[in-house]
Amino acid sequence: KAKRSARSLARFERLLDRYKPKVVVFEQFEERPARRYERIQDLCHQMIRLANERGIRTPIYSRDAVRECFEHCGTKTRHGIALSVADQIEIFRHRLPRERKRWGESEDVRQSLFDAVALALTHFAVTSKPVNRTRS
Repeated sequence: KAKRSARSLARFERLLDRYKPKVVVFEQFEERPARRYERIQDLCHQMIRLANERGIRTPIYSRDAVRECFEHCGTKTRHGIALSVADQIEIFRHRLPRERKRWGESEDVRQSLFDAVALALTHFAVTSKPVNRTRS
């Protein structure tokens, strides 16, 4: 497991080197209701430390914050949020996963793509300032 985390951290470092982001957004990984294994929590802390050492901001948002951000779309479910993302960003439409049935159906791997985009859109919504559209 230590090797797995080391490989993940090395990949993360390569991504930072390649793309040179100013911000890396994280989903809440510690307090409830987040359910992350200790290894994942440690890995997230290492990633945050590495990013911060490079001057990269690392905000953390809960799933509730993401849901609140998408309330104006009339949805709070992960699939509903994915639909909203697909409506806002056309290039993702063809990757939209089917809605998951609650009983025993495994999650479509594409859902994580939409979760990540929703997290980024949440950060953008939280940090952007409203534009004054009135003319002088």
